[in-house]
Amino acid sequence: MSCNQAVDNYLGEKLNADVRPNDMPYSDGAAYTGKEHSWDEAFGYFRAAANSLMLSAEDNCNVVKMKNFAGADANGGGVIDLKSERVFNSAYYAAGADKSGKTAYVGTIMRACLNGRALIASADGEALTD
Repeated sequence: MSCNQAVDNYLGEKLNADVRPNDMPYSDGAAYTGKEHSWDEAFGYFRAAANSLMLSAEDNCNVVKMKNFAGADANGGGVIDLKSERVFNSAYYAAGADKSGKTAYVGTIMRACLNGRALIASADGEALTD
């Protein structure tokens, strides 16, 4: 379900130029455009921690199992923030595959998400085309 929502919905139909346009805020008072919102929603379904790129595959898996408190508590706040410091769903399975050393799914997907978001933001609110 998570993969379908991310890929087919938010990175599919909602990236069409006429859906959630990039030249207007997503909603009244929003600091981000419709395209930025769609991209962020897709990235959110991956469910990686904000610092997943700085963790090994083993550490990403251990964050899920609560065996790596230090790695999970990225901001040193003494608690694990469920919104930004936990690994869930697809990111967990990607990290599990990466433990073999034969894949780098977490890093590849995280960098693609960050680069895509930066590209959309670089349009600086201009309308994007298909």
